[in-house]
Amino acid sequence: MLREGVWVDAGLDVLDEPVVSMKEDGTGLRESNVSEEGRDSCDGHGLVFEGVVVKGNQLGRTIGFPTANIRTDTVLPAGVFACRVRVLPTGTEEVSVSAKDGRSLESGKPVYDAMLNVGTRPTVSRSAEVSIEAHLFGFSGDLYGLRLRVELVSRIRSERKFASLEALKAQLAADKSAAQRVLSVKTDL
Repeated sequence: MLREGVWVDAGLDVLDEPVVSMKEDGTGLRESNVSEEGRDSCDGHGLVFEGVVVKGNQLGRTIGFPTANIRTDTVLPAGVFACRVRVLPTGTEEVSVSAKDGRSLESGKPVYDAMLNVGTRPTVSRSAEVSIEAHLFGFSGDLYGLRLRVELVSRIRSERKFASLEALKAQLAADKSAAQRVLSVKTDL
């Protein structure tokens, strides 16, 4: 048992708490015993998760930042992140996508620099439902139903509410620039 083994010997605190995962309705993170401050302070660096792209409200595409809405069971820290996204093949066939800056680190598995938002989207929604949305730089195509592998590289900022869609759009442009700077330096995946 971990409580009596390596983790305790390493000086780590072991909590007797249930494992919490993201529920299908997106409430897992909100209902977990992880405080909002704790979720906001986690940088997510090196965290890798997989999920399936589901249909969202399609608001991002109307302001120039189309996103892939990802459903996953992984509990993620809240915030905006620079990340890398790999489109995974479905079964044995290869994924066919078009991209300006997508690159393939494994045959048939394109990888995109991207930015990811994990949170409640307070500027555009009153819901407490947590959403996970990735904007893949240079991607053009349909990802619905496909499986993505996402590696969080660096936390850019906390999620916050903006006064207007224009203010949100300006911040997303700044986030994209920040993510591109970080990802140009961190080339390992």
